[in-house]
Amino acid sequence: MTSYGPHRLQTIATLDLPSSSPIVFIHGGAWRDPNNTKDDWDALASMIEPTPGPYKHAYSLDYRLSPEVKHPQHILDVLFALCHLKKEVGVEHVSLAGHSVGATLILQILSFTKLLSYYPDTLTDLEYLCLPVSVKTPAQVVLFIEKNLPRLDTLYLLDGIYDMDKLYEEYPIYSDFMGQAFNGDESQAIQLSLEIGMDVPHGRVVVAHSYEDELLSPQQTFLFTQYLTLQKIEFTFVMGSFGKHNEVYECKQVAELILKEAKV
Repeated sequence: MTSYGPHRLQTIATLDLPSSSPIVFIHGGAWRDPNNTKDDWDALASMIEPTPGPYKHAYSLDYRLSPEVKHPQHILDVLFALCHLKKEVGVEHVSLAGHSVGATLILQILSFTKLLSYYPDTLTDLEYLCLPVSVKTPAQVVLFIEKNLPRLDTLYLLDGIYDMDKLYEEYPIYSDFMGQAFNGDESQAIQLSLEIGMDVPHGRVVVAHSYEDELLSPQQTFLFTQYLTLQKIEFTFVMGSFGKHNEVYECKQVAELILKEAKV
């Protein structure tokens, strides 16, 4: 395990997987659940049978949680973890796998320049971000991330949240965790909306959703796949019996899906 910052949750775990690209796993948990951690992915990794062929490191991230921190600190942690992998470990390109708000964080990575422009004051509070002393202004922080972020390969989005506006319409009760993560103001969460637009790359995108998910209906996934279709972005879409919401990342079928796509 390695640390990318001084906080106890700013850590990265390492394991080996047979794939052509290093994979970074990002856990969910509504930005706040301490029971969801980088260890969520251990079961999935253990289900992938050793096979002949190229092995690349896989990584699983922890990041600071609400209510201790508010948006955009979660995505800043993930961005700096990825920068750490490139700058300190030499990881030039990665695939990303995210579950629930882990999938949301992946979409935030894709549009981080636009997203962080809403919060210039946040980028002056750098206590928990390991930056060179020469990086002091918000513009310099963004440039540092742009320079040190690994190139993205395949994206695996599992039972994800893709549009906070529509999520609030479908599940008003979720205003509780949205309020904890977004300073009690749902309008901040609505910035994460497909109507605003997200810079999804024209690469490999794999979207999966479980029939048994009791916390998220397929509505979020359908919204996202419709968005990808309208943007003419190629993607693979899989719905299956992958278990309840917090069982998806422990499902052998999901492990096999990630391995299959990673080796293509």
